[in-house]
Amino acid sequence: MKRKIRTVTVGGMQYVWQMRFAKTAVLLLSPLCDKTALIEVTFPCEAGTEDQYAGEITLEKGGECAVLKTCSPRMAALLLPHLAEKFVTRQTQNYDGFVLLREMRYRVTAVSAKYFDFP
Repeated sequence: MKRKIRTVTVGGMQYVWQMRFAKTAVLLLSPLCDKTALIEVTFPCEAGTEDQYAGEITLEKGGECAVLKTCSPRMAALLLPHLAEKFVTRQTQNYDGFVLLREMRYRVTAVSAKYFDFP
């Protein structure tokens, strides 16, 4: 069975993005032309919340606020310009999403937790 590839275009380049939930929300990013280069961006929740993940993040930069879901193409498009030069063929790199947002000079004002609803 063929899987649907989710792509997002940033700066003329196409990237593949995918979400995985393993104790936390993990955003997987890869260039469409080289799928062996992979970046995993995790959004950890507070300690002691194994059944929750960071669902929505409220960001502030330059006096403007935005609310982004961690499992949306908008979050991937926000992070990709900062990560575009960090892809390395045949390597998987791990980053903390909140650290990346701080490096991009965003201020995280709120994080709303969502519950895992697996059967």
